[in-house]
Order: sequence, then C-alpha cells, then structure tokens
Amino acid sequence: YKDISSMILLEKTAEMLEASHITIINIDSIIICEKPKIAPYIADMKKNISEKLHIEESVITIKGKTTEKLGFTGREEGIAASAVSLIALHQ
Repeated sequence: YKDISSMILLEKTAEMLEASHITIINIDSIIICEKPKIAPYIADMKKNISEKLHIEESVITIKGKTTEKLGFTGREEGIAASAVSLIALHQ
C-alpha cells in the first residue's frame, strides 16, 4: 500500500462494509500532532470521509490533540491517529 491514497482505501472499506450489510453508526477519531493545527481542516476532512463512506457528516467526530512535546509526535517527527467506530450488522 506504499503511496496509495487514503481515499482509495476508504472507498474500498466502504465497499466491503456495504457488501457485508454493515452500517457505520458513528466514527470518533483523534489526530495527534504538534503541527499543523487540525481545527482549520476538520470540516473538509469530515466532508471527504462522509462522501467516501456514504454517511452523514454529523456522525463523524474529529479532534486534534498534542502530546505536549513528548514522543515522536511532540518532536514533530510524525503524526499519529486513532479512531473507533460503532457499526451495526443488518441481516
């Protein structure tokens, strides 16, 4: 998956979920970095994710956090992310 667009991976994930009759109820995500500040990008990120997953923007939460200069994210050597999703299986 080197150099693959995350939007392509998200589209494939949506296809797999739909084929399995699984609905996303909500997504809660955190982006961990010192820079850039995430707030200016949240609306666009939610829009892109909702379009690719065919869900409402209102069920997506994206938050930005820092590690207060600790670890590789604090040293600005990278960005980390964490997400959890509630899903429902429809038979």
